Parts: sequence; C-alpha cells; structure tokens
Amino acid sequence: MLAGVYRPTSLLTWQNEQIQGAESIMARFEQLQFNESVFKKDSVDCQPLGTGVLVVVNGEVALQGERYALKFNDVFHLANEGQSWYIANQIFNIVGGGTQMSE
Repeated sequence: MLAGVYRPTSLLTWQNEQIQGAESIMARFEQLQFNESVFKKDSVDCQPLGTGVLVVVNGEVALQGERYALKFNDVFHLANEGQSWYIANQIFNIVGGGTQMSE
C-alpha cells in the first residue's frame, strides 16, 4: 500500500540512515515491523513548497508489544506528478520518551 507513495528517486532519512528508492524504503519499513505499532499524531503542519507541500507531523508511536510510546518527528515533501502525489523526501526521527499507552 505505501509503496505507491514513493518513487525510485525518493529519499528517506530514518534516524540518520539515508535510504534511496521505493523498493529500499519499503524493505526498511518491513524490517521495522510497524504493522502492529500504534501511532498518535499530536500536530500536523503544512506549507506550500514550489508545486508541492511540506508536511511536519509530531506525535507518539508505541512499537509492537511496547507499553510506552516514543515521541517522533516526521517531515516530508509531497511532490506533484501529473494527477498524483508522491513522497520525494522524508526525514523521520525518534525524539524522546512519550507516555504510557492505554490498554
């Protein structure tokens, strides 16, 4: 599902690790096992950037099986390609401890 939002030229910086291209990005996400993780967004801010959009998301993520969430910051550039959009650049960082997740 997410593979369609990345292109071969897309660049992801994940905790200071740079990953280029849709296939490599999706392989990294599979390694992280996010399918059972719980995300909670605290804020979303957007600005126009050329013909695209710059998006900043702050929130918390409770990784699979963890009771405590971690605070994260995700910044990405949505680029326009005809009638569709894709993630051209993305920077994701865990920025600290969060709260205990409710059961």
